Amino acid sequence: MYKAIIFDFFDVIYTDSFKAWLKKHNFKNKDELKEITQLACRGKIDSNDFFQKLSSASNISIKKIKSEFDRSAKLDTEIVELIKFLHKQYRLGIISNAFSGHLRSIIKKYELESLFDEMLISSEIGIVKPDPHIFYIMLDKLGVDPGDTIFIDDHKYNIDGAESLGIHGIWYKDFKTLTRELIDLGVINRFSI
Repeated sequence: MYKAIIFDFFDVIYTDSFKAWLKKHNFKNKDELKEITQLACRGKIDSNDFFQKLSSASNISIKKIKSEFDRSAKLDTEIVELIKFLHKQYRLGIISNAFSGHLRSIIKKYELESLFDEMLISSEIGIVKPDPHIFYIMLDKLGVDPGDTIFIDDHKYNIDGAESLGIHGIWYKDFKTLTRELIDLGVINRFSI
């Protein structure tokens, strides 16, 4: 029986503005831009450096980049309602490859703090998914074993990392598919939500 569910944040609960920005501009140097975000996720650069480096690499002003990030950002209210329901029965966590300040400001803005028992943000600890250590830290914080845990993420390689430790992974594609998979696992029933 499952005791805990761990969520990725961006493109599961909230839009990944960086990914939306990359898609909008269809850059030829995506690897260089992704390398910049990896530095940020590891806590090697701060948000000012991140936007400066993106601006330099893309020849787009920092002001315009931030504006485009903000325009694409959206909270998935359906999944928030599901999380509220799940938190009545399960320990919940977030593991996100992200800037601490950015993610924590979103969590605060939408008053999501109380929905999660633990949060691990890669830039705060210098470890990014799918590194096994980030999952072990979260399991320890939640006080659960891998086999009692579900991990939901929109990237298959992160799911593979979690599953290699014995955590049950759900590759997030959309809300409807997620609820169907949770029903199949006995986590919720079709009348729950």
